[in-house]
Amino acid sequence: MPRELKVWNGGGLSCRNADDPRWDAVKHNGMPHAFVCAYSQADARRVIEAYCGRSPTASEMTKFWSAQWGRWMEGVARERGLWLQFDVTEAPVRVDGPAWQPPSLLRCRCGAQPKNIASLKGVHLIKCSNDGCHAVAQAGSAVGAAELWNSTATRIR
Repeated sequence: MPRELKVWNGGGLSCRNADDPRWDAVKHNGMPHAFVCAYSQADARRVIEAYCGRSPTASEMTKFWSAQWGRWMEGVARERGLWLQFDVTEAPVRVDGPAWQPPSLLRCRCGAQPKNIASLKGVHLIKCSNDGCHAVAQAGSAVGAAELWNSTATRIR
């Protein structure tokens, strides 16, 4: 007998992911909303943690999340995953999966590994690990910096 999927919806700020560029458009006083479908509350917390690196506590899920799909998710098939509504005027989008994952970093042209040396006040900086090389990529998001790093045409030397 297949396991039954359960649903929850709650505040999306507990799912904030700095590596997902879609969060750049969310205002600091914005009200994003999250919808998660999983086999249990613990599994729902794992789904959220896989996306953003942390999860709401069990107490937070119990107190502030509702055990229902919500009207915005009407017509969406129930499958294990996480959907976020970044703006109340837009439909929720599925965020767990390859679309949100930052690209892997390629080696520098000098052959050394890149290193993420700073992520401060919305600026992400990637630098070559070779002290003799001065390759740097800087952007407003980790994904943007990774894409810039991987683009040899725009890499700053």
